[in-house]
Amino acid sequence: MNTLRATRRSCGLTQASVAASAGISLPTLRALERGEGGVRALAAVMAVLDLRWGWAPDRVQAARALADRRRARGLSQAQLANR
Repeated sequence: MNTLRATRRSCGLTQASVAASAGISLPTLRALERGEGGVRALAAVMAVLDLRWGWAPDRVQAARALADRRRARGLSQAQLANR
């Protein structure tokens, strides 16, 4: 079971309530729980569930930190998506 699903369930939250709180659609949350989807939606759900990336300085900077790491490795978004 993935971290998002396990955390959501341990908090006693439904997919619908987390999706609504994160401002995303239910299908988007379901995709994230399957390991699919985008960083912005993931960051929104992580904020609702009070989860953090260990490598990012804070939630607000996570997307920028990820982009910086990708660029430092010389990868385009498409190349990273295909890995």
